[in-house]
Amino acid sequence: VSQSRYSPSLISLSLLSTGPLGLKVTDSVLKKSNSSYMEVRQTWQNTIDVIKGTYASSPFLGVGPARYSSAWEQYKPDAFNYLQYWNTSFLLGVGLIPTFFATLGLLGTLVWLAFLYFVFSAGIKNLFNVKDQEKSFIVLSATIGSVYLTIINFVYAPSIVIAILWFIFLGLMIAN
Repeated sequence: VSQSRYSPSLISLSLLSTGPLGLKVTDSVLKKSNSSYMEVRQTWQNTIDVIKGTYASSPFLGVGPARYSSAWEQYKPDAFNYLQYWNTSFLLGVGLIPTFFATLGLLGTLVWLAFLYFVFSAGIKNLFNVKDQEKSFIVLSATIGSVYLTIINFVYAPSIVIAILWFIFLGLMIAN
């Protein structure tokens, strides 16, 4: 049996183990430094409320790029004013892509949906049309990486490093 058959499973196993290990390391560092970390995020419902509000006021072009915080201030749910985070200005919604849905309006949403369709259809096509055995690992890695990072960008607002990795994986996937 060749070593390349076991490489993807070894890589997958190591990636899956870094999640719990990373949390354990983070927890121990926070305890030793006597500090804490809390991330306040919006819920899907809050982001959907902001999207509905921006579509009602300016449906085609939205409120404009990088203007989610002003849309949040205008369309946040009234019940949010009674929470301890009532004065928090959110720059992004629940995820990066839903934030673009709110700020870019229906036109931007259609462009993003077309892009997402392209990513997932190209990913499926890449997975089933690999004929070169030597190239299959690169194609599989690029496809899984780009689809995974696309999903991450939909449900979370990642850092710039993750965004750069996303573009690298998308470029590798498209190049195949």
